[in-house]
Amino acid sequence: MSLPYDVARCHGLKWGNEKTGKPMPPCEKCQRRLQIAIDPPTIDRVVYTWPPQFENGVCQIRIGV
Repeated sequence: MSLPYDVARCHGLKWGNEKTGKPMPPCEKCQRRLQIAIDPPTIDRVVYTWPPQFENGVCQIRIGV
């Protein structure tokens, strides 16, 4: 699965330390987190979002595989 460049990306929530922590289970296989665009010139079309609040352990914007 490949996301279009106009779909918001998310770095996901992590356990403990934001730099070295392991992603939370709902974030591990989320395409919003896995497909972070880094290649110009398309990077100007990529939108980022903060991880949303989980409701009952579920992310409302998660895009699974």
